[in-house]
Amino acid sequence: MKKILNIGIQPGYTKSLIRKIRISNLVALITLLVMLSYIPLSLILKTIPAIAVIVFFAVSAIVNFILHKYSRHTFAFFYFTFSGFIYFFFATILFGLESNIHYYFLVMCMISAVLFDKKWIINGFIALAIICFFALIFIMKDRYGYVITTPELIEIQEFVGYIVTLLLFIIAAIFFIFLKTENDNYQKEIIAQKEIIEEKHKEITDSINYAERIQRSFLATKNILDENLKNYFVYFQPKDVVSGDFYWASKLNNGNFALVCADSTGHGVPGAIMSILNISSLEKAIETQTEPHSILNETRKIIIDRLKKDGSAKGGKDGMDCTLLVFDPDHTQLTFAAAHNPVWIVRKNEKNSAELIEFKADKMPVGKHDRDFESFTNQTFKLQQNDMIYMLTDGIPDQFGGPKGKKYMHKNLKELLIAISSESVEIQKEKLDRSFKNWKADLEQIDDVCLIGVRI
Repeated sequence: MKKILNIGIQPGYTKSLIRKIRISNLVALITLLVMLSYIPLSLILKTIPAIAVIVFFAVSAIVNFILHKYSRHTFAFFYFTFSGFIYFFFATILFGLESNIHYYFLVMCMISAVLFDKKWIINGFIALAIICFFALIFIMKDRYGYVITTPELIEIQEFVGYIVTLLLFIIAAIFFIFLKTENDNYQKEIIAQKEIIEEKHKEITDSINYAERIQRSFLATKNILDENLKNYFVYFQPKDVVSGDFYWASKLNNGNFALVCADSTGHGVPGAIMSILNISSLEKAIETQTEPHSILNETRKIIIDRLKKDGSAKGGKDGMDCTLLVFDPDHTQLTFAAAHNPVWIVRKNEKNSAELIEFKADKMPVGKHDRDFESFTNQTFKLQQNDMIYMLTDGIPDQFGGPKGKKYMHKNLKELLIAISSESVEIQKEKLDRSFKNWKADLEQIDDVCLIGVRI
């Protein structure tokens, strides 16, 4: 029996399709057995119409197996379902309402609900079953079946009615037991798959968390920032556990202090790997370079040389957008170079109101580019006490949110920083975080976020 139920099932089929094929084959098998049991009745009746409908439905059951064997599953579902409607309609006309055959339209409703997914198909078969049921009641009202022509056949008809009713309950019981067994097996498989997925998810999560620990070891430590900056904050919000954005700092060979805020190509795991490559390239570059533009030039060269080994024809075009600030020991002069990301300085003007001074970045990344033969621009700025320096990636400006789901934009961020620049760095970070989260609300964070503020 198991072989019969599995006719047409191929490796790679979904659990849902396998379940439908097995149910379809079960119904066809029951049908074939019932039709064979009707052969004695057809011989007693000795009428061609009665023999024809019995043979028709038996052949339909066999065709069901053939269609499944040749992977015509959807056609098999429709063909056998329609065959059932045709059989029960004409069988009721032949044997009359007392045979109770018309109640099998209830079975057809159940079968269609199991075999088909689309609601309009299921509802169509249910509507057809209702129409056929009441049409037969109207047609066969106050009369016996067309083949019931003698008192002896009337007695046989009543007996057939009892048998059909009994078979109806038996078939319904078999159908529901089989369906419950299939559902139980299906649920067991789902639970097993869920456990496998949960285990894989745990392994992946543990790996990513471990990767996050490794990445953090490359970021600027609190110790080095505290030693070289009096007042500062770092607002760092990765989109995922690990990040393409990073912040890095180091003492240079000439005694100056370098601080970097960068956005590596990508985010998540690829971005994190790229950030480690970028940081290691920066660390290599400062072994010989001390000027911001020279450090970025050398870093770019190292990144391009390393990514040439990626196996692609032209070498990788990955790298980073970044801002590199260099402070002298007295913090009286700021020297910097910037790739795509600007530098903003907020200071009090003559009217004692805050104004934002923007320094444009070079329109090229630290990486392979059409202009990678050009040097980055070295910029210098005299600092004053209480100047507030901001360096950032594009995570906040590009974030969608607000009442209309639009980008935050640089303009709004500038206005916010001007408004909070006189606050302590701790309060600035809190207000920045609150503004970003209120803007984002329930929307997904689209990118990593890094913004650093330094007060002179």
